[in-house]
Amino acid sequence: VMAGVMASAEATTTVTAVSKSAVSAEKIFTLDELAAFNGENGALAYVAVDGIVYDVTHAKGWKNGKHKGIQAGQDVTKAIEKSPHGKKVLKGLVVVGKLAEKK
Repeated sequence: VMAGVMASAEATTTVTAVSKSAVSAEKIFTLDELAAFNGENGALAYVAVDGIVYDVTHAKGWKNGKHKGIQAGQDVTKAIEKSPHGKKVLKGLVVVGKLAEKK
């Protein structure tokens, strides 16, 4: 009986974790909300590229929310298009949501 209870508890935990990640992936950020994720003073560092918001907090080349003069917490689409590495560096980054469409 205990083994059945344990398996049931593990299954519930897994479903909850999947649900939470699915919800966070659907987060819609306004530019003002995105600005709070600038990586300064221990804050998480997020950037938007082509309407997708990525977590660059621990990404190579980013330190305290900065990378080559670019500050996290904003839409960096134009900057990444001009960069030598281009958008290929986005592979492997965690997607945390989408940028709200401009009105």
